[in-house]
Amino acid sequence: MPVTDLPIIGYFDRQRFRQFNPSDCANWFLVKSEIGKKKVAMYPTLGRRHVRFTGLNRLIFESEPRVIYKSLNYWYAVVNDKIFRVDLNFNQVEITASVKLATLTGNVFFDYIVVGDPALAGNTTYSVFTDGQFVYVYNEVTNVFVKSTDTNTPKFPIFIATFGNRIAVSGVGSSTFVLSAINLLGGVGGTFDPAKIFTVSNAQVFAQESGIIRQMAVLQNTLYIFTDFTAGIWSNIPSPFTTNAGTTTTFPWKKNTTYEFDYGMADPNTLSVDYGLMVWVGKNRDGLLQMLASSGGKPKPFSSKAIDVLLQRISNAQEINPFLQFMADGFLYDYENTIFYRVSAGKYQDFGVLDQVNTTNSIEYNFETDTWHRVIEANGERNRIQDHVFFGNRHLVTLEGDSTVYEMSGEFYNNEIRNPDQPDAQASDAYLQLPFRYERVTPIICSGVVDVLTKLGAAYYDEFITDWVEIDFVWGIEDFINSTAPFENAVYIIAEEPDSDGNPVYVVSEEDTETFLVSEQGNFPVLNSPTYHAWFKPHVELQFSDDGGISFLSADNLEFSQLGVYQWRMRWNQLGTSRNRVYKLICVSPAPIVVLGAQMSVRRASGGAS
Repeated sequence: MPVTDLPIIGYFDRQRFRQFNPSDCANWFLVKSEIGKKKVAMYPTLGRRHVRFTGLNRLIFESEPRVIYKSLNYWYAVVNDKIFRVDLNFNQVEITASVKLATLTGNVFFDYIVVGDPALAGNTTYSVFTDGQFVYVYNEVTNVFVKSTDTNTPKFPIFIATFGNRIAVSGVGSSTFVLSAINLLGGVGGTFDPAKIFTVSNAQVFAQESGIIRQMAVLQNTLYIFTDFTAGIWSNIPSPFTTNAGTTTTFPWKKNTTYEFDYGMADPNTLSVDYGLMVWVGKNRDGLLQMLASSGGKPKPFSSKAIDVLLQRISNAQEINPFLQFMADGFLYDYENTIFYRVSAGKYQDFGVLDQVNTTNSIEYNFETDTWHRVIEANGERNRIQDHVFFGNRHLVTLEGDSTVYEMSGEFYNNEIRNPDQPDAQASDAYLQLPFRYERVTPIICSGVVDVLTKLGAAYYDEFITDWVEIDFVWGIEDFINSTAPFENAVYIIAEEPDSDGNPVYVVSEEDTETFLVSEQGNFPVLNSPTYHAWFKPHVELQFSDDGGISFLSADNLEFSQLGVYQWRMRWNQLGTSRNRVYKLICVSPAPIVVLGAQMSVRRASGGAS
């Protein structure tokens, strides 16, 4: 029986017709090791937990934060019409006690500028917020939050960027952006004055882009102003121009008049700038939607054909494409020196139905391996994480429909959510731990791509017999204890007749009289199960398909068989005859599961169609 590799290691590459390629991967990402025994493995994606500090649950707000941002010294959470400042010790201070935001919902954008203020001792940081109605400025030294009263403030200010010791702000639906005074210090004697933020020499300084401005970003001392289909490129170099009155004056910045990006901005919330990269979901004049990345040069698409198919399917599934209608969020982050870009679109529905991917999705790109994978919750729907900041060596994230800001880490192997049945946020059961649900669907396996069958003379679509499939895992961490005990909802089998005292007689196994038999009804993990989360008791299932991944049958649910301290192996036997075999591996576990590889024993079928 020839043994060959099974392509269990892989990534998201599902095509429009799954009979061509159904390859999928959820909650695992690829890790390479060039000199390791196994060159590639699948690691769990990052989980999340609430922050507990000095004996208290922290970062709990009255409702889901609209957005979170960070400056040098603090990070900020915008909640309804309030803004909270948070420091390294998780102290939350509302900075809008005297001046509230003018909006309760919708986008809020942010940037900050560090200046030497002559009225203060040393430097200060001005954090600037826009909500589509006003510009707000917060002085981190004096703790004063004000609204701009300058008549030169752009109307309905929304997009903002700090560049060349100034801030640039554009209005909703406008092609014009307005520059602030240098360091925001437009007041008498070079001081900060909320009535003079955008007044320069008693006038408004502004410029115009070639289309409606949709977002702004600064990378490598260059300003990029995105419109619908292009992006203008500006340098911090003064440029002379002639006014309508015929006088010559100077604009503080200079636009590149020979080159611009030929992609604009599809959704401003997908833009993320970090690690020398600028990443966003862009579109061009022909309506092409693309994942784009730039380190300052020409944007490079990093969408795969599967991602293009996914974006198109979501667009066709509903009248409003969430990637185009302020319904998407994207952010870059780094973990263990690997850079990821996660983008989520559409509302988390919580229908309780597995694999809801037609209208909403959360996908993640691994820049090290140049591959995509999906990120899901325990019920198979898109991951609920929305916004992200890295502050105090923690990845802090908001959650759709949840008022808590969580920490995201590769050390967490479950996803917490707020317990809706516990009003006390400090209670021991204030949060529910949901186990990870892992999914991996292989590409189609046919005789023409299995070397051992080719050597046996099999043609491309000859049938083959699979005698067994074996998958190697690494599971768990030191504080997990493997358990073979039944779950809490197990239903035990009892004899028809009670004992002499009228007590039920529990049926035991013929091989082991200390093992009680349970029925098929029940004996599965339930939400926040103490047995499930205190002990390692995973649900592991292998399914197979012979129609190209359209429908699946269960091979079996298995327990791990131990090989060593942490490495485990599972084998499924007698998997039948097939021509276009696809396997789907499903794991639900509160402990980490790493997939190292797989093998299968296959042989050419002696008869059958060819």
